[in-house]
Amino acid sequence: MNVKKVLLLGLLATVLAAPSARADWFVSPLVGVNFGGDTNEDSRKPPVGVSLGYMGAGVIGFETTFLYTPQFFNDSDLIGDNNVMSWMGNVIIGAPIGTDRQIRPYVSGGVGLLRSRIGGDAGDLFDISRNDFGVNAGVGVMGFFTPNVGLRGDVRYFRSVSDSDQGDGFDVDFGDFDFWQVTAGLAFRF
Repeated sequence: MNVKKVLLLGLLATVLAAPSARADWFVSPLVGVNFGGDTNEDSRKPPVGVSLGYMGAGVIGFETTFLYTPQFFNDSDLIGDNNVMSWMGNVIIGAPIGTDRQIRPYVSGGVGLLRSRIGGDAGDLFDISRNDFGVNAGVGVMGFFTPNVGLRGDVRYFRSVSDSDQGDGFDVDFGDFDFWQVTAGLAFRF
């Protein structure tokens, strides 16, 4: 009986004396620019979105990012309303630098949805919508000037993925839709 009490008290003391765990969830509102690939140089509407993720004391984390770009392909006066939306789930690999993980350069890659749309309104010439499986990869850095508030920036490459064999099998191949994207924003850690 005394052994059980000693073990229980020892376990309780260990739990109470352990350092408090700190969650490193983050949310980042983002704005950026698209270039290369299928982007139109004449239309420079910025992508806007948000990223939610987790980066603890280790080097591996994850995030989900939603970005929306209006007038991605061209001005709406020429081809009608058009946009591209991406929603990706990514693995992040980044080494923390400095006390309290103040700076974290990272590489990132993942999969998700690439949705493109041209036209669709009553007066538009076209009505084309396409949902593609997509991949993305990139590099970036997060830097925090307080324990909870900082800045973030990255560059990523997006590419659609398709089934190259329309028969019975499923053969994955890179699709014909791609672009680069640079984003920056605040980073809130909690």
